[in-house]
Amino acid sequence: MSLVQLGEICSLRNGRAFKPEEWSEHGTPIIRIQNLNDESKPFNYCAFDVPKHFWVESGDLLFSWSGTPGTSFGAFFWNRGRGFLNQHIFRVDVRETAVDRGFLRYALNSKLDEIISQSHGGVGLKHITKGKLEGLKLRLPPLPEQRRIAAILDKAEALRAKRREAIAKCDQLLQSVFFDIFGNGTDCQFPRVPLEEACWFQEGPGVRKWQFRDRGIKLLNVGNIEKDGSINLSKTDRHVSVDEAQGRYKHFLVDEGDLVIASSGVSFDTDGLLRTRGAFIERTHLPLCMNTSTIRFKAVAGKSNLYFLKAWIDNHDFRTQITRLVTGSAQQNFGPSHLKRLLISLPPLDVQKSFGRRAEAVADMKLALQRSQMGFDLAFASLQHALFSGDEVAKKC
Repeated sequence: MSLVQLGEICSLRNGRAFKPEEWSEHGTPIIRIQNLNDESKPFNYCAFDVPKHFWVESGDLLFSWSGTPGTSFGAFFWNRGRGFLNQHIFRVDVRETAVDRGFLRYALNSKLDEIISQSHGGVGLKHITKGKLEGLKLRLPPLPEQRRIAAILDKAEALRAKRREAIAKCDQLLQSVFFDIFGNGTDCQFPRVPLEEACWFQEGPGVRKWQFRDRGIKLLNVGNIEKDGSINLSKTDRHVSVDEAQGRYKHFLVDEGDLVIASSGVSFDTDGLLRTRGAFIERTHLPLCMNTSTIRFKAVAGKSNLYFLKAWIDNHDFRTQITRLVTGSAQQNFGPSHLKRLLISLPPLDVQKSFGRRAEAVADMKLALQRSQMGFDLAFASLQHALFSGDEVAKKC
Protein backbone atom coordinates (compact mmCIF):
# COMPACT_ATOMS: atom_id res chain seq x y z
CA MET A 1 0.00 0.00 0.00
CA SER A 2 1.58 3.27 -1.14
CA LEU A 3 1.21 6.70 0.44
CA VAL A 4 0.46 9.38 -2.17
CA GLN A 5 -0.65 12.98 -2.31
CA LEU A 6 -4.01 13.69 -3.91
CA GLY A 7 -2.39 15.93 -6.53
CA GLU A 8 -0.31 12.96 -7.76
CA ILE A 9 -3.35 10.89 -8.76
CA CYS A 10 -5.83 13.53 -9.97
CA SER A 11 -6.25 17.13 -11.03
CA LEU A 12 -8.67 19.60 -9.47
CA ARG A 13 -10.57 22.06 -11.64
CA ASN A 14 -12.36 24.90 -9.89
CA GLY A 15 -15.48 26.76 -10.99
CA ARG A 16 -16.04 30.50 -10.82
CA ALA A 17 -18.64 32.93 -9.52
CA PHE A 18 -21.36 34.06 -11.90
CA LYS A 19 -23.20 37.34 -11.42
CA PRO A 20 -27.02 37.55 -11.27
CA GLU A 21 -27.08 39.78 -14.35
CA GLU A 22 -25.51 36.96 -16.37
CA TRP A 23 -28.83 35.08 -16.17
CA SER A 24 -32.33 35.79 -17.40
CA GLU A 25 -35.67 34.07 -17.80
CA HIS A 26 -34.84 33.01 -21.36
CA GLY A 27 -32.25 30.72 -22.88
CA THR A 28 -31.00 27.20 -22.34
CA PRO A 29 -31.52 25.91 -18.76
CA ILE A 30 -28.32 24.79 -17.07
CA ILE A 31 -27.75 23.92 -13.41
CA ARG A 32 -25.33 25.91 -11.27
CA ILE A 33 -23.70 23.43 -8.87
CA GLN A 34 -22.92 25.16 -5.59
CA ASN A 35 -22.36 22.37 -3.03
CA LEU A 36 -22.97 18.69 -2.40
CA ASN A 37 -26.47 19.43 -1.03
CA ASP A 38 -27.42 21.49 -4.07
CA GLU A 39 -31.11 21.48 -5.00
CA SER A 40 -31.00 24.47 -7.32
CA LYS A 41 -33.54 24.69 -10.10
CA PRO A 42 -32.08 25.07 -13.61
CA PHE A 43 -30.85 28.61 -14.11
CA ASN A 44 -31.51 30.15 -17.52
CA TYR A 45 -28.28 31.09 -19.26
CA CYS A 46 -28.32 33.86 -21.83
CA ALA A 47 -25.44 36.34 -21.60
CA PHE A 48 -22.47 34.23 -22.70
CA ASP A 49 -21.31 30.73 -23.55
CA VAL A 50 -20.18 28.84 -20.44
CA PRO A 51 -16.60 27.69 -21.24
CA LYS A 52 -16.34 23.91 -21.54
CA HIS A 53 -13.84 23.61 -18.71
CA PHE A 54 -16.63 24.73 -16.32
CA TRP A 55 -19.03 22.05 -17.57
CA VAL A 56 -19.96 19.02 -15.51
CA GLU A 57 -21.68 15.90 -16.84
CA SER A 58 -23.47 13.06 -15.04
CA GLY A 59 -20.94 10.71 -13.50
CA ASP A 60 -18.29 13.35 -12.82
CA LEU A 61 -16.64 13.25 -9.40
CA LEU A 62 -16.90 16.59 -7.56
CA PHE A 63 -15.65 17.94 -4.26
CA SER A 64 -17.44 20.69 -2.32
CA TRP A 65 -14.74 22.65 -0.50
CA SER A 66 -16.50 25.59 1.14
CA GLY A 67 -19.29 26.08 3.66
CA THR A 68 -20.39 24.73 7.00
CA PRO A 69 -18.28 21.84 8.36
CA GLY A 70 -20.33 18.67 8.53
CA THR A 71 -22.84 19.79 5.91
CA SER A 72 -21.11 21.34 2.90
CA PHE A 73 -17.73 19.60 2.62
CA GLY A 74 -17.40 16.32 0.75
CA ALA A 75 -16.92 14.31 -2.43
CA PHE A 76 -19.91 13.20 -4.50
CA PHE A 77 -20.86 12.00 -7.97
CA TRP A 78 -22.98 14.43 -9.97
CA ASN A 79 -26.04 12.78 -11.57
CA ARG A 80 -28.32 15.57 -12.85
CA GLY A 81 -27.06 15.93 -16.40
CA ARG A 82 -25.07 18.88 -17.66
CA GLY A 83 -24.29 21.60 -15.15
CA PHE A 84 -21.50 24.04 -14.47
CA LEU A 85 -19.16 24.60 -11.56
CA ASN A 86 -19.63 27.41 -9.10
CA GLN A 87 -16.49 28.71 -7.34
CA HIS A 88 -17.03 26.44 -4.32
CA ILE A 89 -16.74 23.18 -6.28
CA PHE A 90 -13.77 21.22 -7.64
CA ARG A 91 -14.17 18.74 -10.45
CA VAL A 92 -11.88 15.82 -9.63
CA ASP A 93 -10.32 14.34 -12.79
CA VAL A 94 -8.56 11.11 -11.81
CA ARG A 95 -5.76 9.15 -13.40
CA GLU A 96 -7.71 5.95 -14.09
CA THR A 97 -4.54 3.83 -14.08
CA ALA A 98 -3.72 4.94 -10.54
CA VAL A 99 -7.01 5.18 -8.68
CA ASP A 100 -10.59 3.96 -8.85
CA ARG A 101 -13.02 6.91 -8.79
CA GLY A 102 -15.47 5.18 -6.46
CA PHE A 103 -12.66 4.37 -4.04
CA LEU A 104 -11.40 7.97 -4.19
CA ARG A 105 -14.83 9.36 -3.29
CA TYR A 106 -14.97 7.24 -0.13
CA ALA A 107 -11.31 7.91 0.65
CA LEU A 108 -11.82 11.68 0.50
CA ASN A 109 -14.94 11.50 2.67
CA SER A 110 -13.09 9.39 5.22
CA LYS A 111 -10.60 12.28 5.52
CA LEU A 112 -13.12 15.09 6.02
CA ASP A 113 -12.10 15.77 9.62
CA GLU A 114 -8.49 16.22 8.51
CA ILE A 115 -9.54 18.36 5.53
CA ILE A 116 -11.69 20.63 7.69
CA SER A 117 -8.89 20.97 10.26
CA GLN A 118 -6.70 22.44 7.49
CA SER A 119 -9.40 24.83 6.29
CA HIS A 120 -9.63 28.53 7.12
CA GLY A 121 -12.43 31.04 7.64
CA GLY A 122 -14.77 32.37 10.30
CA VAL A 123 -17.03 30.59 12.74
CA GLY A 124 -19.25 28.11 10.92
CA LEU A 125 -17.94 28.96 7.42
CA LYS A 126 -14.74 27.27 6.27
CA HIS A 127 -12.76 26.96 3.05
CA ILE A 128 -9.95 24.65 1.94
CA THR A 129 -7.43 25.84 -0.65
CA LYS A 130 -6.63 23.86 -3.77
CA GLY A 131 -2.99 23.53 -2.71
CA LYS A 132 -3.84 22.07 0.69
CA LEU A 133 -6.30 19.61 -0.82
CA GLU A 134 -3.77 18.52 -3.44
CA GLY A 135 -1.30 17.89 -0.60
CA LEU A 136 -3.71 15.57 1.23
CA LYS A 137 -2.02 12.21 1.84
CA LEU A 138 -3.94 9.02 1.04
CA ARG A 139 -3.07 5.35 1.48
CA LEU A 140 -3.52 3.77 -1.92
CA PRO A 141 -3.80 -0.02 -2.21
CA PRO A 142 -3.56 -1.78 -5.61
CA LEU A 143 -6.47 -1.15 -7.99
CA PRO A 144 -8.18 -4.54 -7.41
CA GLU A 145 -8.22 -3.84 -3.65
CA GLN A 146 -9.54 -0.31 -4.27
CA ARG A 147 -12.42 -1.73 -6.29
CA ARG A 148 -13.17 -4.32 -3.59
CA ILE A 149 -13.37 -1.64 -0.92
CA ALA A 150 -15.54 0.60 -3.11
CA ALA A 151 -17.92 -2.32 -3.85
CA ILE A 152 -18.35 -3.08 -0.13
CA LEU A 153 -19.12 0.55 0.68
CA ASP A 154 -21.45 0.83 -2.32
CA LYS A 155 -23.59 -1.99 -0.87
CA ALA A 156 -23.62 -0.34 2.55
CA GLU A 157 -24.52 3.01 1.00
CA ALA A 158 -27.37 1.39 -0.94
CA LEU A 159 -28.90 0.21 2.35
CA ARG A 160 -28.66 3.73 3.77
CA ALA A 161 -30.27 5.14 0.62
CA LYS A 162 -33.24 2.76 0.93
CA ARG A 163 -33.81 3.89 4.50
CA ARG A 164 -33.68 7.54 3.43
CA GLU A 165 -36.27 6.76 0.75
CA ALA A 166 -38.54 5.20 3.38
CA ILE A 167 -38.23 8.35 5.52
CA ALA A 168 -39.08 10.53 2.51
CA LYS A 169 -42.17 8.41 1.81
CA CYS A 170 -43.49 9.29 5.27
CA ASP A 171 -43.65 12.94 4.18
CA GLN A 172 -45.31 11.94 0.92
CA LEU A 173 -47.87 9.90 2.85
CA LEU A 174 -48.69 12.83 5.12
CA GLN A 175 -49.11 15.19 2.18
CA SER A 176 -51.38 12.65 0.50
CA VAL A 177 -53.57 12.47 3.63
CA PHE A 178 -53.62 16.29 3.83
CA PHE A 179 -54.70 16.56 0.19
CA ASP A 180 -57.44 13.94 0.60
CA ILE A 181 -58.94 15.91 3.50
CA PHE A 182 -58.21 19.54 2.60
CA GLY A 183 -57.48 19.55 -1.11
CA ASN A 184 -54.84 22.03 -2.28
CA GLY A 185 -55.22 24.14 0.86
CA THR A 186 -57.55 26.76 -0.62
CA ASP A 187 -60.81 24.82 -0.28
CA CYS A 188 -63.58 27.42 -0.08
CA GLN A 189 -65.65 25.41 2.43
CA PHE A 190 -63.26 26.63 5.16
CA PRO A 191 -62.91 30.31 6.08
CA ARG A 192 -59.85 32.07 4.69
CA VAL A 193 -58.11 34.04 7.44
CA PRO A 194 -54.76 35.84 7.85
CA LEU A 195 -52.06 33.46 9.08
CA GLU A 196 -51.34 35.66 12.11
CA GLU A 197 -54.92 35.02 13.32
CA ALA A 198 -54.35 31.26 13.19
CA CYS A 199 -50.98 31.08 14.94
CA TRP A 200 -48.32 33.09 16.75
CA PHE A 201 -44.91 33.35 15.10
CA GLN A 202 -41.58 34.95 15.93
CA GLU A 203 -38.26 35.33 14.10
CA GLY A 204 -34.99 34.86 15.96
CA PRO A 205 -32.74 37.82 16.83
CA GLY A 206 -29.68 38.83 14.84
CA VAL A 207 -27.00 37.50 17.18
CA ARG A 208 -23.65 38.96 16.10
CA LYS A 209 -20.44 37.00 15.53
CA TRP A 210 -18.71 38.67 18.47
CA GLN A 211 -21.46 37.28 20.71
CA PHE A 212 -20.83 33.66 19.72
CA ARG A 213 -19.41 31.40 22.43
CA ASP A 214 -18.06 27.84 22.47
CA ARG A 215 -20.44 26.95 25.29
CA GLY A 216 -23.51 28.32 27.00
CA ILE A 217 -26.98 28.14 25.42
CA LYS A 218 -27.06 26.61 21.95
CA LEU A 219 -28.23 28.83 19.09
CA LEU A 220 -30.71 27.36 16.62
CA ASN A 221 -29.37 28.04 13.12
CA VAL A 222 -30.85 27.37 9.70
CA GLY A 223 -28.40 24.50 9.19
CA ASN A 224 -29.76 22.68 12.25
CA ILE A 225 -33.17 22.18 10.62
CA GLU A 226 -32.83 19.14 8.39
CA LYS A 227 -34.77 18.53 5.18
CA ASP A 228 -36.19 15.34 6.67
CA GLY A 229 -37.99 17.30 9.40
CA SER A 230 -35.54 16.64 12.23
CA ILE A 231 -33.31 18.88 14.35
CA ASN A 232 -29.56 18.19 14.25
CA LEU A 233 -27.79 20.45 16.73
CA SER A 234 -24.41 18.77 16.14
CA LYS A 235 -24.06 20.50 12.76
CA THR A 236 -23.12 23.85 14.34
CA ASP A 237 -21.14 24.94 17.39
CA ARG A 238 -22.59 28.40 17.97
CA HIS A 239 -23.71 29.30 21.48
CA VAL A 240 -24.65 32.48 23.30
CA SER A 241 -23.71 33.08 26.93
CA VAL A 242 -26.15 31.93 29.61
CA ASP A 243 -26.43 35.51 30.90
CA GLU A 244 -27.44 36.87 27.48
CA ALA A 245 -29.79 33.95 26.74
CA GLN A 246 -31.60 34.36 30.05
CA GLY A 247 -31.46 38.13 29.86
CA ARG A 248 -31.89 40.09 26.62
CA TYR A 249 -32.79 36.94 24.62
CA LYS A 250 -35.04 35.31 27.20
CA HIS A 251 -38.14 35.70 25.04
CA PHE A 252 -36.33 33.90 22.18
CA LEU A 253 -35.78 30.68 24.17
CA VAL A 254 -37.82 27.96 22.44
CA ASP A 255 -40.23 25.60 24.17
CA GLU A 256 -40.86 21.91 23.71
CA GLY A 257 -43.39 21.40 20.92
CA ASP A 258 -42.64 24.63 19.05
CA LEU A 259 -42.65 24.36 15.27
CA VAL A 260 -39.53 25.97 13.76
CA ILE A 261 -38.75 26.67 10.11
CA ALA A 262 -35.83 28.06 8.11
CA SER A 263 -36.55 31.43 6.51
CA SER A 264 -33.23 31.91 4.69
CA GLY A 265 -31.24 29.74 2.32
CA VAL A 266 -34.43 27.94 1.28
CA SER A 267 -34.51 26.47 -2.20
CA PHE A 268 -36.85 26.13 -5.14
CA ASP A 269 -38.26 22.67 -5.76
CA THR A 270 -38.65 21.06 -9.17
CA ASP A 271 -42.11 22.66 -9.52
CA GLY A 272 -40.56 26.14 -9.27
CA LEU A 273 -42.02 26.82 -5.82
CA LEU A 274 -40.07 27.51 -2.65
CA ARG A 275 -39.78 24.68 -0.14
CA THR A 276 -38.62 25.50 3.37
CA ARG A 277 -37.54 23.12 6.14
CA GLY A 278 -39.55 22.65 9.32
CA ALA A 279 -39.28 20.58 12.50
CA PHE A 280 -40.71 20.27 16.01
CA ILE A 281 -38.64 21.05 19.07
CA GLU A 282 -38.20 18.12 21.47
CA ARG A 283 -37.29 18.20 25.16
CA THR A 284 -33.82 16.81 24.38
CA HIS A 285 -33.07 19.93 22.31
CA LEU A 286 -33.50 22.30 25.25
CA PRO A 287 -32.25 24.76 26.34
CA LEU A 288 -32.14 26.35 22.90
CA CYS A 289 -32.20 29.96 21.70
CA MET A 290 -33.52 31.23 18.38
CA ASN A 291 -31.11 32.86 15.94
CA THR A 292 -31.63 34.94 12.83
CA SER A 293 -33.38 33.36 9.81
CA THR A 294 -35.27 30.87 11.97
CA ILE A 295 -38.96 31.35 12.79
CA ARG A 296 -40.99 29.53 15.43
CA PHE A 297 -44.74 28.98 15.61
CA LYS A 298 -47.19 28.32 18.41
CA ALA A 299 -50.83 27.36 18.00
CA VAL A 300 -53.53 29.81 19.07
CA ALA A 301 -55.71 28.11 21.68
CA GLY A 302 -59.08 27.12 20.28
CA LYS A 303 -58.08 27.95 16.71
CA SER A 304 -55.18 25.92 15.39
CA ASN A 305 -53.14 22.74 15.56
CA LEU A 306 -49.41 22.77 14.80
CA TYR A 307 -49.44 19.42 12.99
CA PHE A 308 -52.04 20.86 10.62
CA LEU A 309 -49.93 24.02 10.24
CA LYS A 310 -46.77 22.02 9.50
CA ALA A 311 -48.57 20.08 6.75
CA TRP A 312 -49.96 23.34 5.32
CA ILE A 313 -46.46 24.84 5.19
CA ASP A 314 -45.39 21.83 3.10
CA ASN A 315 -48.48 22.22 0.92
CA HIS A 316 -49.02 23.99 -2.41
CA ASP A 317 -51.00 26.86 -0.88
CA PHE A 318 -48.28 28.14 1.45
CA ARG A 319 -45.51 27.51 -1.08
CA THR A 320 -47.33 29.41 -3.84
CA GLN A 321 -48.00 32.43 -1.63
CA ILE A 322 -44.51 32.65 -0.12
CA THR A 323 -42.81 32.20 -3.51
CA ARG A 324 -44.54 35.38 -4.73
CA LEU A 325 -43.28 37.34 -1.73
CA VAL A 326 -39.77 35.98 -1.18
CA THR A 327 -36.84 38.38 -1.56
CA GLY A 328 -33.17 37.93 -2.45
CA SER A 329 -31.40 36.87 -5.64
CA ALA A 330 -28.48 34.63 -4.71
CA GLN A 331 -30.28 33.48 -1.54
CA GLN A 332 -34.04 33.54 -0.98
CA ASN A 333 -35.36 34.99 2.30
CA PHE A 334 -38.66 35.73 3.97
CA GLY A 335 -39.70 36.93 7.42
CA PRO A 336 -42.65 37.77 9.68
CA SER A 337 -43.64 40.73 7.47
CA HIS A 338 -44.17 38.29 4.59
CA LEU A 339 -45.98 35.75 6.76
CA LYS A 340 -48.44 38.45 7.88
CA ARG A 341 -49.54 38.78 4.26
CA LEU A 342 -50.44 35.09 3.91
CA LEU A 343 -53.94 33.63 4.09
CA ILE A 344 -54.78 30.15 5.34
CA SER A 345 -57.98 28.12 4.91
CA LEU A 346 -58.72 27.20 8.51
CA PRO A 347 -60.90 24.13 9.20
CA PRO A 348 -62.69 23.71 12.54
CA LEU A 349 -60.30 22.79 15.35
CA ASP A 350 -61.72 19.28 15.76
CA VAL A 351 -61.01 18.58 12.07
CA GLN A 352 -57.46 19.91 12.48
CA LYS A 353 -56.95 17.75 15.58
CA SER A 354 -58.23 14.68 13.76
CA PHE A 355 -55.64 15.28 11.06
CA GLY A 356 -53.06 16.02 13.78
CA ARG A 357 -53.56 12.58 15.34
CA ARG A 358 -52.84 10.95 11.96
CA ALA A 359 -49.87 13.24 11.45
CA GLU A 360 -48.51 12.33 14.89
CA ALA A 361 -48.77 8.61 14.06
CA VAL A 362 -46.84 9.18 10.83
CA ALA A 363 -44.30 11.28 12.77
CA ASP A 364 -43.77 8.42 15.23
CA MET A 365 -43.17 6.00 12.36
CA LYS A 366 -40.79 8.48 10.74
CA LEU A 367 -38.90 8.95 14.02
CA ALA A 368 -38.40 5.19 14.33
CA LEU A 369 -37.01 5.12 10.79
CA GLN A 370 -34.73 8.09 11.51
CA ARG A 371 -33.33 6.38 14.60
CA SER A 372 -32.72 3.28 12.52
CA GLN A 373 -31.03 5.49 9.93
CA MET A 374 -28.69 6.80 12.63
CA GLY A 375 -27.71 3.20 13.33
CA PHE A 376 -27.00 2.63 9.63
CA ASP A 377 -24.91 5.81 9.51
CA LEU A 378 -22.85 4.80 12.53
CA ALA A 379 -22.31 1.31 11.11
CA PHE A 380 -21.27 2.82 7.77
CA ALA A 381 -18.79 5.18 9.45
CA SER A 382 -17.33 2.28 11.42
CA LEU A 383 -17.02 0.13 8.30
CA GLN A 384 -15.45 2.96 6.33
CA HIS A 385 -12.91 3.56 9.11
CA ALA A 386 -12.04 -0.12 9.21
CA LEU A 387 -11.58 -0.35 5.45
CA PHE A 388 -9.37 2.72 5.21
CA SER A 389 -7.34 2.05 8.34
CA GLY A 390 -6.30 -1.42 7.16
CA ASP A 391 -7.89 -3.18 10.15
CA GLU A 392 -7.84 -6.95 10.10
CA VAL A 393 -11.62 -6.94 10.34
CA ALA A 394 -11.78 -5.10 7.04
CA LYS A 395 -9.55 -7.66 5.35
CA LYS A 396 -12.12 -10.33 6.14
CA CYS A 397 -15.07 -8.36 4.65
